[in-house]
Amino acid sequence: MENALLDANYKPSLLAEDVDTGKTGRLRCRKGALVVVVGPLVLILQKVSDKHPWGNNFAYLLMPNPSPSDLDGDNTLDYEEKTGITDTTEAEQINKTFVSADLEHYDVLPVKGGYIRAVAQAGIARTGSTSGDVYLTKITFDLGYVDSSGDFTSKSSANATPNFSTNSTDYQLCSGQAWLDWDFDIPNECRLALRVKLYGYKAAGGTENFKMKLCCGRGSYDSYLEF
Repeated sequence: MENALLDANYKPSLLAEDVDTGKTGRLRCRKGALVVVVGPLVLILQKVSDKHPWGNNFAYLLMPNPSPSDLDGDNTLDYEEKTGITDTTEAEQINKTFVSADLEHYDVLPVKGGYIRAVAQAGIARTGSTSGDVYLTKITFDLGYVDSSGDFTSKSSANATPNFSTNSTDYQLCSGQAWLDWDFDIPNECRLALRVKLYGYKAAGGTENFKMKLCCGRGSYDSYLEF
């Protein structure tokens, strides 16, 4: 990878794009100069027990770094779960809004325009001993902002449709991704937020219930927003 910063004459250089014109040019640096390459900004979906002390004290956060893998020694922080599901047609099962904890003024967010990627990992499983399929049909992402009371405003929405199924009594995992428009202002006194909704159902005629979870594991990048 270090050769990516060298030109044809093995001199330090770096390609850059003018965001206004779209033209690409090559930057050169003097010997000994420090070159910093900035990668994409990733905000990770995390669940915490010590709520963020802003407004409504949010427990579901967008964070630039994953929580420590041993945070509070509480394994339930690794997922948001719903059990005892009985729907036999597609229905919303989990609905959670993750709020930016750290970007007070959003100076590090990329310039508005274009698309950003939302990724979520989910799990489904049967909760009985007989046979029967259960389904994860859709993951909906809404990008927007919340006020201090927790009222969410969506500015861009997209669906991932994994159409994933299993008859296992152990959780089986599946991820979905979608592209969202990053082209809106965040009002004063509001925070960037991502709402994630999971949909699913069980096969009709069976006696099985099922369970579903949204993964937001400590120390991991299970589910995230990538600028």
